Amino acid sequence: MMKVTTLSGTTNPNIYERNNYFNNGIGTESTFNMPLGVAIDSRGVAYAFDGYVPVIRKIMPNGVTSTFVGKANFVSPSWQTGFVDGTAPEFANITAICVDIQDNVIVADNNRIRIINQNGLTITINQDNTLFKDISDIKADAQGNIYVTDFGDKKLKKVDAVNGAVTTLFSGFVEPNALCLDSNGDFIVADGGTIKRVRPNGQTLTLAFGLNSVSGVAILNDEIYFTRNYDNRIQKLDVNRNVVNVVGTGQGGFRDTQPIFVWRQPLFQNPNGIAIRNGVILVADTWNQKIRKIEL
Repeated sequence: MMKVTTLSGTTNPNIYERNNYFNNGIGTESTFNMPLGVAIDSRGVAYAFDGYVPVIRKIMPNGVTSTFVGKANFVSPSWQTGFVDGTAPEFANITAICVDIQDNVIVADNNRIRIINQNGLTITINQDNTLFKDISDIKADAQGNIYVTDFGDKKLKKVDAVNGAVTTLFSGFVEPNALCLDSNGDFIVADGGTIKRVRPNGQTLTLAFGLNSVSGVAILNDEIYFTRNYDNRIQKLDVNRNVVNVVGTGQGGFRDTQPIFVWRQPLFQNPNGIAIRNGVILVADTWNQKIRKIEL
């Protein structure tokens, strides 16, 4: 039986008290400020970023949450940050996150690609942020190449692992929101109300259409799991391309699985980023200020 729990974050911290924007702790002791993205490394450790706090959080499998890298200066009326590489990095506007095969954390930060190793050492691949217009998602392959959906440019782009050169693989998207790679090396792209498969040669196949607000995609057992933020659901495309509801009723709210009242379905409120690794599904439940865990 499917089970939904809260891995980290508490619901509705008092956002007017700045110290509640970002507290570390265990499970529901920690707080977020609109978590938008999440990724998982080979050890099952999760990394998440907030929409309004320019830091990357590290979440252990037991829910212990700490600040991995980044600095938040609590200066009213908004967060004031710099742009610094090195062992004490600072970030400006993180919009996407992934983990590569070596467990480096890769983020898109103000249209720059930045790589953080496990010691926190951060380097920026492209100092020129005009190469991208609005990065919506980012993924890496086994060779270290980085792929980007550029919402502003309506393109799928590649950052070469050897020389850092940026090339366009596919253009002509409408609203490329989210990206993942399948086991065949094909790209799965959420494009507006559709989910598309883009092969490395540029051949494109529409797998599903008529879906509004698809905000994250991930692969498990050749099935495509995706979040629908304004519909408050996590759904999947099975191998026959049927859309199947995984969890969420369409009603916005917060509820984990309740062992006694099993008929009361779990609820989400604007789920966005989704990550799957070793059968673990994590979702950035944005308006609930939580990282949720789904066990199938």
